[in-house]
Amino acid sequence: MVESAKKAVAALIISLMQPPATYFTIAIAGHLCASSPASFLAVVASLLPLLWFCSKQRHRLCGSSPAYASVAGHFGSALLTFIIKLLPFVGAGLGLAFCMASLTFGFVFIRMIVSDPGRIDGSLLDECRGQIICHSTVDCPSTAVAGECQHSKLIIYDRYWRGKYCQYCHSFIERYDHHCAAVQNCIGSKNAGIFLLLLIISCMAELLYLVCCYLYMGKRITEIMKSSLNDDDAIFSENLIHRGWKVLCKEAWVLSIAVFVGLQILWQVPFLLFQLYLVGINLTTDEWVNWEKIPRFHRQETNPSEFCLKKFNNPYDKGFLANYKAMLHKWM
Repeated sequence: MVESAKKAVAALIISLMQPPATYFTIAIAGHLCASSPASFLAVVASLLPLLWFCSKQRHRLCGSSPAYASVAGHFGSALLTFIIKLLPFVGAGLGLAFCMASLTFGFVFIRMIVSDPGRIDGSLLDECRGQIICHSTVDCPSTAVAGECQHSKLIIYDRYWRGKYCQYCHSFIERYDHHCAAVQNCIGSKNAGIFLLLLIISCMAELLYLVCCYLYMGKRITEIMKSSLNDDDAIFSENLIHRGWKVLCKEAWVLSIAVFVGLQILWQVPFLLFQLYLVGINLTTDEWVNWEKIPRFHRQETNPSEFCLKKFNNPYDKGFLANYKAMLHKWM
């Protein structure tokens, strides 16, 4: 028991320190290989297989670790970079906005990790067993759990609460949406609003960080241009490129975090819009993905045939505004 706890703590610490260690390695490579672009690119390219190897070894020695430790590592690296490097180059208003967004993100992120998604005790499911004993069991889309007893509970739960059994949390979740690996928690009826808020705050903080990086690098490049104006025309272009490359290498820490944040924006913004759309039609992610397996989402045809394609019908959609009003009332 003690040994497993030590391994879990070790895995947590390693996952927490891995992001800043990666950025630090890139920064060191930038300083040491500033005069040799090929060497710098080779070091950066070798990081991916090295990280994969380290992750495998960590998993073998210490076991798996929660993904939110890695998220916290990236977040801490970005926040530290902003305070040390970016803050002196951005205005007070932008700096205050990013600090407020970061503090809010940290609070909501922790709140999301410890939140209750809507877990239902198995005894409550047993109380409802007799109410639907005469109904058909075809309407059960859940397939995550084996066993007749658990399967019967899934039938009850599915028909009454639009829920599902999560094989990661080992719990029945009311209005199950999906399991979020980043927070090691399910998204359900009780924390869906917190999850949407987390997505919104995350996108805002990341956009503000990219703006701060843009202003910082813009001023750094301006300094290069001014220092190169005194050179002869023949060597102006060569000096500009050389000095520009040196600045990029020296700012490898800032740029590497900016690239990571930009990659997060590329998927988080579409995912946020998708979640807002699902709220507008009163549907969960799991229902949207698996609607073909759930008979209650099939439109009843007057003359159904064996080869007729299934048509989608949403029995929960009450209109865009009404759906949002109902969800906001529930979250409040």
